[in-house]
Amino acid sequence: MRLGVLGVAAALCTALVLACAKPPHPAVVRARSAWEKAIVNPRIDRQDSLQLLEAEEELESAEQAARKGREEQAAHYAYLAETRIRIAELTADTAAANEEAAKLAAERPKPPREARGAEADAATARGRDAEREARPARKSAALPAGELRALEARQTERGAVVTLDGALFEPGSADLEPDAARKLSRLAGFLIAHPDRAALVEGYADPAGPDPVTQPLAAQRAEAVRRYLEANGVAIERMASRGYGPDHWVEQNAPAEGRSSSLRLEVTILPPGVAASSVHR
Repeated sequence: MRLGVLGVAAALCTALVLACAKPPHPAVVRARSAWEKAIVNPRIDRQDSLQLLEAEEELESAEQAARKGREEQAAHYAYLAETRIRIAELTADTAAANEEAAKLAAERPKPPREARGAEADAATARGRDAEREARPARKSAALPAGELRALEARQTERGAVVTLDGALFEPGSADLEPDAARKLSRLAGFLIAHPDRAALVEGYADPAGPDPVTQPLAAQRAEAVRRYLEANGVAIERMASRGYGPDHWVEQNAPAEGRSSSLRLEVTILPPGVAASSVHR
C-alpha cells in the first residue's frame, strides 16, 4: 500500500513539473531545425564550413539562454545561428553552381583558333562595358523596401540609415544597455548576410539634452556599437566609427523637452563596394 501511495505521489510530481515546464522557444526550435538540415546537406562540408561551426556555437548559446528564461538573448543567438546557416548554404550552392558551370564549359566543343581569338576580344569588351554600367549602379544601390522596414531604416543618398537613440546606453556612459541587443543583432545579421556592404557608425554630441552627450562620449558610443557588431560576427575592417561635436547636431532646433528622443547615433549601411573610410559628411 505504501509503495502504491509513493508511486502516485511520484506520478503527480512528474505531471506537475511537466505542466510548469516552459514551452520551447520558437526561434531556438527553428534554428535547431535549420542546423540539423544543414549538417546532412551533402553540399556543405561541415569540417571546412566556418559559418556552420560558428552557427553550432550560437545555437548552443541560444539553448542555454532559453533554459535560463532569457528570451531576448535566446532570440538574438538563434537569429545569428540561422544567419550563419544561411550563409553556409548559399556558399555551398554557389560553389556547386560554379563547379557545374566549369564542367559544362569543359564539355563544350571549342571553335577554331581564329574564332576563339575574336570571341575572346568580344567577350573582354562586353565585360568592360558591363563593369562600367554596373559601377554607378553599385554606388547608388538602395535596399529593398522590405529590408528597410526590417531594419527600421530610411534610405538616403549615402545609404540606408538606422537611427539609434540614447536609450541604448546607460546615462552619461558608452556602456550598452541589455535592450540594445534587439536592434543591434538585426544589424549584425544583415551585415553578415551582405558581406559586400560596409557600415559607418556616427555619434553626435548634445550637451543641452537631458542626457548630456559630449563629442568624446559621442565617439565612444559609436565605437561601442562598432565593437558590438564585431563581437557578433562582422569584420571590424568593414566598419568605421566617428564622433561629432554640437555643431553637427542633426536636430539643433528641437525643443528641450523633446530632445530625449532626438537623434543620438546613426549607422549608415553603405552601397556595395563602398568602403566606410571613404565616406565623409
